[in-house]
Amino acid sequence: MRTTRVFIIHPQRLVCVALRDLMEKFGDLMVLGVSCDFAGAQAALADGTIDVFLMADRLEDCTGVSALKRIRQDHLHTKVVFYRLGGASPLFDYMATRYGAGAVLPASCGYSELVAAVRGVHEGTLEPMQSRMAGRARKLSAREMDVLAGILEGKSLGETAEELGISDKTVSTYKNRLFHKLGVKSAVELVGMYNCGNGVGSLFQ
Repeated sequence: MRTTRVFIIHPQRLVCVALRDLMEKFGDLMVLGVSCDFAGAQAALADGTIDVFLMADRLEDCTGVSALKRIRQDHLHTKVVFYRLGGASPLFDYMATRYGAGAVLPASCGYSELVAAVRGVHEGTLEPMQSRMAGRARKLSAREMDVLAGILEGKSLGETAEELGISDKTVSTYKNRLFHKLGVKSAVELVGMYNCGNGVGSLFQ
């Protein structure tokens, strides 16, 4: 069994240490670092030594989806396994799937399931989330996904427009479309869905 190089990101330092100690009990898992925020993982990400990031879905300095986008943008071969801090969130699962997460584990998962997921995404033996979740959600376009991510990151329409290279009006149009598809009326309601999964179950069955 080949060695899997892991970096752990979790907002609670004690959890980081506990997960590191767990991983290091297995000879094929090598923890190269831990951090309470995504900024602390930048050096490890830049040098390309990490095989799998094991991280919480909500970090101190950004959302889990935002971190996933940055990782996958420049390091397509680096895998990400999410560990959910709260209850089930079909919206988070869907976004994580669309942006290429290898696995999303519930807060109730056991150590054996967590270790198996880290190994599985690295070795390519874990069934891809894309195939498991195919057809479970109404389809959002790539642009709608980008605007959705911007809303969840707390960006203004202008900031999102500048980042995507489109007009404020176009961003507003995409926002209205995704609100309609997800059945929400405000960004506050959308964030509540993302964090708690409230009200979106019927869209993701």
